[in-house]
Amino acid sequence: MGNSYDRHSGHSKLEPAIATAKLTLPTKITPNTSVPIMIEVKKNGKTIANFDKFQEQLMHLIVVSDDLQSFNHIHPTYKVNGRFEVQANFLHPGGYSLFSDYKVAGKAEQVSVLKAQVPGKSPGASTIDLSTTKTFGNTKANLKLSQPTLKAGQEVHVIFNLQDTVSNQPPKV
Repeated sequence: MGNSYDRHSGHSKLEPAIATAKLTLPTKITPNTSVPIMIEVKKNGKTIANFDKFQEQLMHLIVVSDDLQSFNHIHPTYKVNGRFEVQANFLHPGGYSLFSDYKVAGKAEQVSVLKAQVPGKSPGASTIDLSTTKTFGNTKANLKLSQPTLKAGQEVHVIFNLQDTVSNQPPKV
């Protein structure tokens, strides 16, 4: 019997779940007001009930405005039958991308990208801060891209390194 261990791969050998996350938002979203979000994870139309924790949570939800001026990392609460719930705040009108990061039990971690639109007039174009390091309260976020330059239509890996501003350690949840 041969050894199937791959010395060159630091990635999980787990199969992907090939599940999908469906986002449900209120029909009317008011900017800068907390709104409930429900996320249902299904595979082939059937709900998935069991999830594994990773990075100390069952799900991570990254909310980013299309103009990249707003960023939020929140942790939905698992309810039942593949349903997660969380409150989110959309700071201003415009489009948002929500990256739902979860791990179906015994499967590889996966991300579903969801879209939301907040009605109203978008704020005027502001100066875009291209700094890759930002501080939010007591958390410093550093963005790293797998490519030094970006091109439209090209896949790129986005890595966020989060640190406590005092201890320079990963933030405590």
